Amino acid sequence: MVVYENNAYHTPEKMPEPQKPKPPEPTASGGGANSNPGSVSSTSKPGNANSTGMSSGGLKPGGGQTHGFGLGETGNLPELPKPYIPPINVFFVYNKIDSGFKEQADYMAEKKYRDQINEFIYFTKIHEFVNEWNSLVDTRINDILLFLHGGAGKLYFDKEEMQYDDFSQLKELSIDGRAYLLACNGGTEYEGTTIAWKFSELLHGKRVRAVVDGKVYYRDWYQLFKRWPLTKEEGAYWADFYYVRGLTSRRKLQLEGGFYGKMPWPE
Repeated sequence: MVVYENNAYHTPEKMPEPQKPKPPEPTASGGGANSNPGSVSSTSKPGNANSTGMSSGGLKPGGGQTHGFGLGETGNLPELPKPYIPPINVFFVYNKIDSGFKEQADYMAEKKYRDQINEFIYFTKIHEFVNEWNSLVDTRINDILLFLHGGAGKLYFDKEEMQYDDFSQLKELSIDGRAYLLACNGGTEYEGTTIAWKFSELLHGKRVRAVVDGKVYYRDWYQLFKRWPLTKEEGAYWADFYYVRGLTSRRKLQLEGGFYGKMPWPE
Protein backbone atom coordinates (compact mmCIF):
# COMPACT_ATOMS: atom_id res chain seq x y z
CA MET A 1 0.00 0.00 0.00
CA VAL A 2 1.21 3.37 -0.87
CA VAL A 3 0.68 6.36 1.45
CA TYR A 4 1.01 9.77 -0.08
CA GLU A 5 2.38 12.55 2.07
CA ASN A 6 3.89 15.84 0.98
CA ASN A 7 4.03 14.82 -2.65
CA ALA A 8 6.12 11.74 -1.85
CA TYR A 9 5.36 8.11 -1.54
CA HIS A 10 6.54 5.52 0.94
CA THR A 11 5.82 1.97 1.64
CA PRO A 12 4.06 1.26 4.92
CA GLU A 13 6.96 -0.70 6.27
CA LYS A 14 9.36 2.19 5.74
CA MET A 15 7.39 5.20 7.09
CA PRO A 16 9.65 8.15 7.88
CA GLU A 17 9.83 9.71 11.31
CA PRO A 18 7.19 12.43 11.76
CA GLN A 19 8.55 15.88 11.19
CA LYS A 20 8.90 18.11 14.20
CA PRO A 21 7.18 21.49 13.90
CA LYS A 22 9.46 24.43 13.49
CA PRO A 23 9.76 26.75 16.48
CA PRO A 24 7.71 29.91 16.04
CA GLU A 25 9.44 33.02 14.92
CA PRO A 26 10.18 35.38 17.80
CA THR A 27 7.96 38.43 18.07
CA ALA A 28 9.12 41.99 18.48
CA SER A 29 8.65 41.70 22.22
CA GLY A 30 11.04 38.79 22.54
CA GLY A 31 8.52 35.95 22.87
CA GLY A 32 6.25 33.88 20.68
CA ALA A 33 2.69 32.76 20.74
CA ASN A 34 3.63 30.09 23.28
CA SER A 35 5.92 32.27 25.31
CA ASN A 36 6.32 31.27 28.92
CA PRO A 37 4.52 33.06 31.76
CA GLY A 38 6.48 36.06 32.76
CA SER A 39 7.38 37.08 29.20
CA VAL A 40 6.48 40.47 27.85
CA SER A 41 3.81 40.56 25.19
CA SER A 42 3.48 43.50 22.85
CA THR A 43 -0.27 42.94 22.70
CA SER A 44 -0.80 43.41 26.42
CA LYS A 45 -2.72 46.53 27.37
CA PRO A 46 -2.18 48.40 30.60
CA GLY A 47 -4.40 46.85 33.21
CA ASN A 48 -5.33 43.82 31.04
CA ALA A 49 -6.36 41.23 33.62
CA ASN A 50 -6.08 38.39 31.07
CA SER A 51 -2.35 38.93 30.58
CA THR A 52 -0.11 36.49 32.36
CA GLY A 53 3.00 38.62 32.23
CA MET A 54 3.99 42.12 33.17
CA SER A 55 2.74 44.99 31.07
CA SER A 56 4.08 48.50 31.16
CA GLY A 57 0.98 49.94 32.84
CA GLY A 58 -1.36 47.68 34.77
CA LEU A 59 0.39 44.54 35.92
CA LYS A 60 3.07 43.60 38.40
CA PRO A 61 5.96 41.21 37.66
CA GLY A 62 4.60 37.70 37.97
CA GLY A 63 1.04 38.72 37.16
CA GLY A 64 -1.74 40.55 39.00
CA GLN A 65 -3.08 44.05 38.84
CA THR A 66 -1.07 46.91 40.26
CA HIS A 67 -3.81 48.15 42.61
CA GLY A 68 -4.40 46.08 45.72
CA PHE A 69 -7.52 44.90 47.49
CA GLY A 70 -9.85 47.73 48.53
CA LEU A 71 -8.37 50.38 46.24
CA GLY A 72 -10.62 52.33 43.95
CA GLU A 73 -10.40 52.59 40.19
CA THR A 74 -7.92 55.42 40.54
CA GLY A 75 -5.66 53.29 42.73
CA ASN A 76 -6.25 55.52 45.76
CA LEU A 77 -7.43 54.39 49.14
CA PRO A 78 -11.20 54.84 49.57
CA GLU A 79 -12.37 57.45 52.07
CA LEU A 80 -12.94 55.79 55.42
CA PRO A 81 -16.25 56.36 57.22
CA LYS A 82 -16.08 59.00 59.92
CA PRO A 83 -16.18 57.62 63.47
CA TYR A 84 -19.32 58.29 65.49
CA ILE A 85 -18.87 61.17 67.89
CA PRO A 86 -21.61 61.42 70.53
CA PRO A 87 -22.97 64.91 71.25
CA ILE A 88 -22.18 66.68 74.49
CA ASN A 89 -24.32 68.79 76.81
CA VAL A 90 -22.71 72.10 77.66
CA PHE A 91 -23.28 73.80 81.02
CA PHE A 92 -22.31 77.48 81.06
CA VAL A 93 -22.05 78.37 84.75
CA TYR A 94 -21.50 81.83 86.18
CA ASN A 95 -19.30 80.82 89.07
CA LYS A 96 -18.72 83.81 91.28
CA ILE A 97 -18.50 82.85 94.96
CA ASP A 98 -21.94 82.39 96.59
CA SER A 99 -23.77 82.52 93.26
CA GLY A 100 -25.16 79.02 93.85
CA PHE A 101 -25.20 78.18 90.14
CA LYS A 102 -22.62 75.40 90.40
CA GLU A 103 -24.81 73.55 92.90
CA GLN A 104 -27.77 73.89 90.58
CA ALA A 105 -25.81 72.79 87.49
CA ASP A 106 -24.51 69.68 89.28
CA TYR A 107 -28.03 68.76 90.35
CA MET A 108 -29.45 69.17 86.86
CA ALA A 109 -26.64 67.13 85.32
CA GLU A 110 -27.23 64.30 87.78
CA LYS A 111 -31.03 64.21 87.41
CA LYS A 112 -31.51 65.04 83.75
CA TYR A 113 -28.24 64.13 81.98
CA ARG A 114 -26.94 61.13 83.87
CA ASP A 115 -24.80 58.76 81.77
CA GLN A 116 -24.32 61.44 79.11
CA ILE A 117 -21.24 63.46 78.21
CA ASN A 118 -21.46 66.79 80.04
CA GLU A 119 -19.02 69.66 79.80
CA PHE A 120 -19.02 72.36 82.47
CA ILE A 121 -17.69 75.81 81.58
CA TYR A 122 -17.12 78.29 84.41
CA PHE A 123 -16.62 82.02 84.06
CA THR A 124 -17.21 85.38 85.75
CA LYS A 125 -16.39 87.92 83.02
CA ILE A 126 -18.03 88.66 79.67
CA HIS A 127 -14.87 88.03 77.64
CA GLU A 128 -14.47 84.63 79.30
CA PHE A 129 -18.01 83.67 78.37
CA VAL A 130 -17.56 84.92 74.79
CA ASN A 131 -14.29 83.03 74.30
CA GLU A 132 -15.71 79.78 75.68
CA TRP A 133 -18.87 80.07 73.56
CA ASN A 134 -16.92 80.71 70.37
CA SER A 135 -14.58 77.79 71.06
CA LEU A 136 -17.52 75.40 70.53
CA VAL A 137 -17.86 76.08 66.81
CA ASP A 138 -17.81 72.72 64.96
CA THR A 139 -18.50 70.85 68.22
CA ARG A 140 -21.41 68.43 68.19
CA ILE A 141 -23.76 69.61 70.92
CA ASN A 142 -27.03 68.23 72.23
CA ASP A 143 -28.33 70.74 74.82
CA ILE A 144 -26.97 74.03 76.16
CA LEU A 145 -27.77 75.19 79.69
CA LEU A 146 -27.02 78.76 80.75
CA PHE A 147 -26.83 79.49 84.49
CA LEU A 148 -26.62 83.28 84.62
CA HIS A 149 -27.87 86.39 86.37
CA GLY A 150 -30.21 88.33 84.15
CA GLY A 151 -32.67 91.15 83.74
CA ALA A 152 -34.94 92.39 80.98
CA GLY A 153 -32.67 92.79 77.95
CA LYS A 154 -29.38 92.09 79.74
CA LEU A 155 -27.16 89.55 81.47
CA TYR A 156 -25.09 90.32 84.56
CA PHE A 157 -21.48 89.29 85.04
CA ASP A 158 -18.90 90.32 87.61
CA LYS A 159 -19.29 94.13 87.60
CA GLU A 160 -20.31 93.96 83.92
CA GLU A 161 -23.51 93.90 81.87
CA MET A 162 -24.01 92.14 78.56
CA GLN A 163 -26.66 93.82 76.41
CA TYR A 164 -28.14 93.15 72.97
CA ASP A 165 -25.32 94.79 71.05
CA ASP A 166 -22.77 92.57 72.78
CA PHE A 167 -24.28 89.46 71.20
CA SER A 168 -22.49 90.35 67.96
CA GLN A 169 -19.32 88.99 69.64
CA LEU A 170 -20.84 85.50 69.80
CA LYS A 171 -20.58 83.06 66.89
CA GLU A 172 -23.40 80.84 65.67
CA LEU A 173 -23.49 77.29 67.02
CA SER A 174 -25.30 74.19 65.82
CA ILE A 175 -27.07 72.01 68.39
CA ASP A 176 -29.19 68.88 68.13
CA GLY A 177 -31.44 69.67 71.09
CA ARG A 178 -32.40 72.95 72.73
CA ALA A 179 -31.13 75.62 75.12
CA TYR A 180 -32.25 76.47 78.64
CA LEU A 181 -31.71 80.07 79.69
CA LEU A 182 -31.86 79.83 83.48
CA ALA A 183 -31.59 83.55 84.16
CA CYS A 184 -34.10 85.94 85.67
CA ASN A 185 -36.26 87.62 83.01
CA GLY A 186 -34.48 85.78 80.19
CA GLY A 187 -37.72 85.86 78.19
CA THR A 188 -38.96 89.28 79.28
CA GLU A 189 -39.29 91.70 76.37
CA TYR A 190 -37.22 94.86 76.30
CA GLU A 191 -37.10 97.18 73.30
CA GLY A 192 -39.03 94.69 71.19
CA THR A 193 -36.92 91.60 71.75
CA THR A 194 -35.58 89.28 74.46
CA ILE A 195 -32.33 87.65 75.50
CA ALA A 196 -33.92 84.26 74.69
CA TRP A 197 -34.58 85.31 71.08
CA LYS A 198 -30.99 86.51 70.77
CA PHE A 199 -29.72 83.07 71.78
CA SER A 200 -32.19 81.32 69.45
CA GLU A 201 -30.88 83.42 66.57
CA LEU A 202 -27.33 82.26 67.37
CA LEU A 203 -28.54 78.64 67.46
CA HIS A 204 -30.17 78.65 63.99
CA GLY A 205 -33.69 78.94 65.36
CA LYS A 206 -33.51 76.20 67.98
CA ARG A 207 -35.87 76.64 70.93
CA VAL A 208 -34.66 78.47 74.00
CA ARG A 209 -36.64 77.97 77.20
CA ALA A 210 -36.76 80.98 79.52
CA VAL A 211 -38.94 82.67 82.12
CA VAL A 212 -41.13 85.66 81.27
CA ASP A 213 -41.78 88.51 83.73
CA GLY A 214 -40.22 86.71 86.64
CA LYS A 215 -37.11 85.55 88.45
CA VAL A 216 -35.55 82.10 88.57
CA TYR A 217 -35.21 80.36 91.93
CA TYR A 218 -33.56 77.08 92.87
CA ARG A 219 -34.37 76.74 96.57
CA ASP A 220 -37.90 76.63 97.87
CA TRP A 221 -39.86 75.15 100.78
CA TYR A 222 -41.77 73.03 98.30
CA GLN A 223 -38.57 71.29 97.20
CA LEU A 224 -36.20 71.27 100.14
CA PHE A 225 -33.96 68.61 98.64
CA LYS A 226 -34.41 69.43 94.97
CA ARG A 227 -33.06 72.18 92.78
CA TRP A 228 -35.51 72.44 89.90
CA PRO A 229 -35.75 75.97 88.42
CA LEU A 230 -38.80 77.84 89.70
CA THR A 231 -40.47 81.16 89.06
CA LYS A 232 -42.78 82.52 91.74
CA GLU A 233 -43.82 86.05 90.76
CA GLU A 234 -47.50 86.60 90.01
CA GLY A 235 -48.07 86.41 86.26
CA ALA A 236 -44.65 84.91 85.53
CA TYR A 237 -44.44 81.85 83.27
CA TRP A 238 -42.05 79.71 81.28
CA ALA A 239 -42.00 79.80 77.50
CA ASP A 240 -40.09 78.45 74.51
CA PHE A 241 -38.62 81.09 72.19
CA TYR A 242 -37.82 80.67 68.48
CA TYR A 243 -36.05 82.98 66.06
CA VAL A 244 -36.20 81.77 62.46
CA ARG A 245 -35.28 83.90 59.42
CA GLY A 246 -35.98 87.14 61.21
CA LEU A 247 -39.33 85.97 62.57
CA THR A 248 -39.85 85.47 66.30
CA SER A 249 -42.36 83.29 68.11
CA ARG A 250 -43.05 82.32 71.70
CA ARG A 251 -44.99 79.39 73.15
CA LYS A 252 -46.23 79.57 76.72
CA LEU A 253 -45.57 76.60 78.97
CA GLN A 254 -46.83 77.89 82.33
CA LEU A 255 -49.67 80.33 82.87
CA GLU A 256 -49.26 81.09 86.57
CA GLY A 257 -46.60 81.58 89.18
CA GLY A 258 -46.28 80.10 92.66
CA PHE A 259 -45.26 76.48 93.11
CA TYR A 260 -46.75 75.69 89.71
CA GLY A 261 -44.14 77.95 88.21
CA LYS A 262 -41.70 75.04 88.21
CA MET A 263 -40.02 74.81 84.82
CA PRO A 264 -41.36 71.82 82.85
CA TRP A 265 -38.57 69.28 83.08
CA PRO A 266 -38.51 66.78 81.62
CA GLU A 267 -41.36 67.22 79.19
